Amino acid sequence: MSELLSQQEIDLLLKNGGEQSAPVVNDNEIIPYDFRLPNRITKTQLRTIRNIHENFAESLSSFLVTKLQTIVNVTVTTVDQIYYSEYVLSVPNPGCMYTFQIKNTDIKGILELNSDLALTLVDRLLGGMAPAQSKIK
Repeated sequence: MSELLSQQEIDLLLKNGGEQSAPVVNDNEIIPYDFRLPNRITKTQLRTIRNIHENFAESLSSFLVTKLQTIVNVTVTTVDQIYYSEYVLSVPNPGCMYTFQIKNTDIKGILELNSDLALTLVDRLLGGMAPAQSKIK
């Protein structure tokens, strides 16, 4: 009886033109990632990430309108890939960073807020009348 191939092995054979290649990588295998020299992402992936952020901004805007009882407009200005070291150096001190767990996954995320925005949110949530600011960056 012949050996049955998995879909991943079939796709690999089709990609390589039917030639034998290296064995299929196990999904549980750990691949080291170099934060100093990250792999660049494609423009298509960057557009997808921008769409995700725009959806998040729209949801956040709706949430804040109901919680703060005021007009809130959240927009995405730029989406870009930078080195991790550049990001760490760009975070202000003191800063407002929050970690969160994404439901049904083992993935954690980081949300960084501008200090002025964080203080305005706290003031409004505690019943204050924080002065309206045209733009908080």
